[in-house]
Order: sequence, then C-alpha cells, then structure tokens
Amino acid sequence: MDTSALFKISYGLYVLCTRVGEKLNGCIVNTVTQVTNDPVVVAVAVNKANRTADMICESREFTVSMLNIETSFELIKHFGFASGREVDKFQGFPHQLAGEDRLPYLEEACSAYLLCRVIEVKDLGTHLMFFAEVVESKTLSDTPALTYDYYQQHIKPRPGAKATPPRPERWVCDVCGYVHEGPLPKDFICPLCGVAAGHFHREQESAPVAAPKGKTVKRWVCRVCGYVYEGGDVLPPDYICPLCKHGAEAFDYIDVEVD
Repeated sequence: MDTSALFKISYGLYVLCTRVGEKLNGCIVNTVTQVTNDPVVVAVAVNKANRTADMICESREFTVSMLNIETSFELIKHFGFASGREVDKFQGFPHQLAGEDRLPYLEEACSAYLLCRVIEVKDLGTHLMFFAEVVESKTLSDTPALTYDYYQQHIKPRPGAKATPPRPERWVCDVCGYVHEGPLPKDFICPLCGVAAGHFHREQESAPVAAPKGKTVKRWVCRVCGYVYEGGDVLPPDYICPLCKHGAEAFDYIDVEVD
C-alpha cells in the first residue's frame, strides 16, 4: 500500500481544549468533522497518549478552536509537541472561557470556536473518536482557515536549518533511547516505550563531537512535524516519531554535508 497517498487527504488544524477542575489543557488535532446537522454533531479524533484525551473522558466536554492562517509556529509547537503533563498549555497564550463550566478557547489566530458535549466515545486503538453535540459556537474572524497543506508550505520551518544549541539538561531512556529535554519529573513515563523515570539517565553535558569537514550526515525528516532523526545509517522500519507518533513511512531521507 502506498501510504503517501493518505497525505493527499485535506485536513484542517485545530486546538482541542478541555477543563477538569482548575486544570486547563489543549492539543493540536487535524480531525474535526461535522457528521449531522440536526442536532449538530461533530466527530473529533485524538491520540490516546495526549493528556487532553484523558481529560475529555472525565469532563465529557471540550472546545474546538479553529485556527487560521495567522497562526504562528510557536503556537503549533506549544500545543502540538509539548505535553500538558509537564507545562501549562495556556500560559502566554491569550484565551477566553466559554459555557457554564468555563472551558478555554484561544483568541490568538482563531477564526471561530465550538463548545461541545460528548455523547459517545469510540476506541480506535491508538486514538479515541469523540462524537459530540455542538451546544455553542461563535465566529471570531473572517481570516481564512488554516489547512494542513498551508501549514506545511508557509508555517513549518524547512529542514536543514542549523539546530539551536542543546539544552543543558537532557535525559535519555535506557530502553528505547527517547530524549527528554529539561528537568525529569519523578512520575515521568516514556512516551515511546512506557517505562518510568528510573530507566532514564542524564546525558553528559560535554560538547558534541563535530563531524569532519565535508562529511555527509544521514538524516531522516518527518513530513508531519519536521522532527529530524540521526540515528545511524538506516531508519528502523518500526521507528515511531517521538513528537507526532507517525511511523517510518512519514520520514524522508536527506543528506546533509557538514562544513
């Protein structure tokens, strides 16, 4: 099967938000579809690994912030790549609260929002599909909606740019090699293989060894999120992107010559 054909399906990009108690959370999704008109019901798919999915199962409510073409990569990176278990998703991002339960939705680069109540949940293995009735909605801007294709062409940084200096603290999983940047929480769970924090070791803070001038470095770049893999001469066929969770078929090979 030619899985690259799936990338021709048209998608939008949205921030799915919810609330449990005082905890606000949200994540990027690309699957939001209206399935009925009376009542208005939408279907939303979200990866089970996202904290947002757990919280929606508890709250049974969520909002959908419909992003537009004014969206910054910083917003995509914050809501798409960072974990709500480790960071405050709404710190530094203007938002409002909707409905009786005060669920958040974004103000920045948002053309509209939906407030939804879950009526059914379907387990799809790696993802949960929430079917929800839209109980409130509002248009905020006439700016065109952000599509996945527009994000790829105009917002996502191009591969090959020089990496920023490494952060001073990096923790490496002894089982699968996943790298966590920043302080390692005691209750941290590896997002790839599921082992606890005790299976991580702190990476030495010595300066990286520079590649010889003119040497070609083999890299594979994820077409979905831009993550770069430099793990050796080949990309393992069962490799899973640590950021967006897509498989090896979503990666493109590039040669990078180091000056």
